[in-house]
Amino acid sequence: MVKVSDNNIKFLIGEKSLENLAYEIRLAGCDKPMLVCDDMARRLGYKSILLKSFDGTDTDINYIDHTIGDIATTNDCERIVKEFIKSASDCLILLGKKAVMSAGKISKIMLCEGELSVAEYEGKDLSVSEVKKIPMFVVPTNYASGIECSNKVRIYSPDFKTIYQFDSTYAQSDVVVCDSRMTDITPPKAVASYGLYALAMAVDGYVKSGDSLYTKPYALTAIEILKEHLIKGILKVADKEHRREIMSAVVIAGCGYYQLEKNFLAVLSDVISDRYKVNQANVMAILFRHYIRHASADDREVLSQLRVCFDEDEGEDDAQVVLDRIEKIYCEIDEAVNYNSCLGDFNISKSDFASIAEETIAAADVKSEELSYSFIINLLEESY
Repeated sequence: MVKVSDNNIKFLIGEKSLENLAYEIRLAGCDKPMLVCDDMARRLGYKSILLKSFDGTDTDINYIDHTIGDIATTNDCERIVKEFIKSASDCLILLGKKAVMSAGKISKIMLCEGELSVAEYEGKDLSVSEVKKIPMFVVPTNYASGIECSNKVRIYSPDFKTIYQFDSTYAQSDVVVCDSRMTDITPPKAVASYGLYALAMAVDGYVKSGDSLYTKPYALTAIEILKEHLIKGILKVADKEHRREIMSAVVIAGCGYYQLEKNFLAVLSDVISDRYKVNQANVMAILFRHYIRHASADDREVLSQLRVCFDEDEGEDDAQVVLDRIEKIYCEIDEAVNYNSCLGDFNISKSDFASIAEETIAAADVKSEELSYSFIINLLEESY
């Protein structure tokens, strides 16, 4: 049976797309938005740029919370919910990196359900509930996280030992705004890592998409964008168009990728990211380079379909043509910029490989992937 997902997200991409945000908020019937952002968005001036886009409109920001740190916690969500209710806000604007997206999405779930505690929500079925609609508008900064359009979201408990995971249409964004001004000072190192992260989500998502209605189209769109803009966005750092397009590729690839069930590559990246508190996008980009080389016969057959997307000539083994092209992209980026290209860059200990493999096997449906404990260990060794 084909799994039909609720997917009704509007993308605003282009020069000064941020100026359309006030209109979209009014169109949703709202006039009291609450802005949630991280301290980096405040310090780098992104919050000021967003607020300025409301000049001359009838919409004012009702409340601002800019205390989200690098890692979102359940405390952040519970604080946001209380302030949202106290300030009588009617919609959410999320501005920032992945932590902001996670905290904001779970806060929206809690507001829909009427719960003030993350733990109280877990496991509830909202499909039979009378829920309050909370429109949510997302503005990624310094490159996207991939979960802007995802219904799947994870959050840490305050002691960083428990992770709550949710998959709910009530976490869905209404509008995603990709504005080039949100990438003005993004360094080439970040461009490289997030561009490769988008490539990983797009290619792995395409290969693993099965009967998903949305993943393949989103994956193909992201690959087309990256083919045109990835290398240029790194070599021509001052060109806003290339940086904005790469940001869009991350959002679009993630939109398709995170509709899939537990993917091994994403789960392994999460396990490493959770344990070492490192950027999940960096980890996944590193792992993908080695993981894709070990594609099964069935996966290689699907992979071969991407040859045309990369504008490569037909070969005796189209899957190998695609693999060679992917490796060439990594090599070109290696030559262009100094980015984190191996797990060793994050001070990950090899002595943890066994427990990382065990945790991954417990969290992912690895049997369907025909993966094994030894495969994971070897992949970690190759990526180190």
